[in-house]
Amino acid sequence: WPSWQDETELTRIRDKVADERMWSCLYQQNTAPKGGLIVLDEWFGKYSRMDLDAACTQSSLYKIWISIDTAETEKQRSDPSVALAFLETLNGDLYLLREYRQRREHVQLSKEIREFIKQIHMNYGKITGVLIENKGGGRPLGSELKTHTKYRVIMMEPKQLGDKAFRYDEATPFIEAGKLHVPSGESKWVTDYLNELTTFPASRNDDRVDATSQMINYLSKGVKRKRKRGRKTQS
Repeated sequence: WPSWQDETELTRIRDKVADERMWSCLYQQNTAPKGGLIVLDEWFGKYSRMDLDAACTQSSLYKIWISIDTAETEKQRSDPSVALAFLETLNGDLYLLREYRQRREHVQLSKEIREFIKQIHMNYGKITGVLIENKGGGRPLGSELKTHTKYRVIMMEPKQLGDKAFRYDEATPFIEAGKLHVPSGESKWVTDYLNELTTFPASRNDDRVDATSQMINYLSKGVKRKRKRGRKTQS
């Protein structure tokens, strides 16, 4: 209210508030400060199509992954179902390629997800694996993909890794290291993706958070398993 606190007064208060989150909560009614809450916007790499082509040219051993998080229902107040397509380079970096995100009943969702995966396959190459959370709508979707496609479907057990906040914490060092890249430019879906990941757990939805942490944690656990097998072989 300008009559109560004008711009000069707010600037004076802002300079005295040391904590960015306190300022955002009390004076901007925003629980997530500018730049990010737990994960910061500046941690994400931004890539162009030329950058992606260069990464693929340097090594033909890149992998294409799909990570899916399904909604419990298709109601408006529920999180949408999301499928994220990632390219993994030889050095372990992830490039977010595309996103499918809709509220759909199961039959339509299954049809559209299969088409999404098909398009990713046609545009980027062989699909290495499809990760699906083994609960709710993920169970029948995983079963249908196994039955009607030749893709390698990996059913994930998220509860073994803790709740979604813990799983995201586990994925945070990977993002902080600058190993997750998103398309550059002003595409709305990319802006929305970054907004959700940088405002969690205050974000309105967390489907993208779940699908992203699922992908990162699966690859991180895979690296650890390879290291353990290597040590056993040497001994």
